[in-house]
Amino acid sequence: MDAATLCELVDQRHAVLIKLLKLSQDQIAAIQSGRMTDLMSILSAKQQPVQQLVNLGKQLKSAADDDPNSRQWTDPQARINCRQLQQQCDNMHEKLLEIEAACEELLQANRADVTDRLQRLSSGTDATSGYSNAQGYASAGQRSQLDLSSD
Repeated sequence: MDAATLCELVDQRHAVLIKLLKLSQDQIAAIQSGRMTDLMSILSAKQQPVQQLVNLGKQLKSAADDDPNSRQWTDPQARINCRQLQQQCDNMHEKLLEIEAACEELLQANRADVTDRLQRLSSGTDATSGYSNAQGYASAGQRSQLDLSSD
């Protein structure tokens, strides 16, 4: 792969990673504040950039197999700039992985919290129902009649 194509692909990867980082930061904020509808929209918005990143990765993989010394650079600074941009991309990719792991942990914690709340609600409902039945209530809101008259 020639140097100009390589630099263009790295530039595109950089732009996609910036977009994904922004969306991922929005994603973690939505999870932390319990905005699940917003979370679904964010996850949907991430699909296209993720696919772009995958496609760029496939194209860049072919460049990894090339001999880097065989590329003709316009000047030495262009090569340095491309290498630095690629390093930034690698750093952003690592940050994305960290954010995704944090999102997964938060979602698992939220799920456990919701499960706990539902179990407590169910236990409370069962207790109320059992108490009502023990007190002689035929059903919610209706009192059964107990005949206390003597013959």
